[in-house]
Amino acid sequence: MAKDFKNSIGRKRLNTLIPDNDYDAQVKVEEKREMLKEKKQTTTTSAPTPPSTVVTTFRINTEKLKTIKAIAFWDRKKIQDVFDEALEMYISAQPQEAVSKAIEEHTKRT
Repeated sequence: MAKDFKNSIGRKRLNTLIPDNDYDAQVKVEEKREMLKEKKQTTTTSAPTPPSTVVTTFRINTEKLKTIKAIAFWDRKKIQDVFDEALEMYISAQPQEAVSKAIEEHTKRT
């Protein structure tokens, strides 16, 4: 025989934690699920996904690295953001046909 927790046990009353019928419990569960779905929808639509990144190693001139760090400090940016901006400027300065051809040839050979 199962113990009846709807009556008080000691000084604590547990009857408020156990619903009286299954319908009330099911309605509460459904309401919580709906709230969680709404919360997930609002959080996923508001936050754009960042572009994918890869960790790699490069050798860089010491003076250029000091300059990049100083620029990042002065502009209150991350060093990675300064690198991204610099690379974007370099890539956009190249002729588009040359970049497309270089990407195509590199893709073939790797």
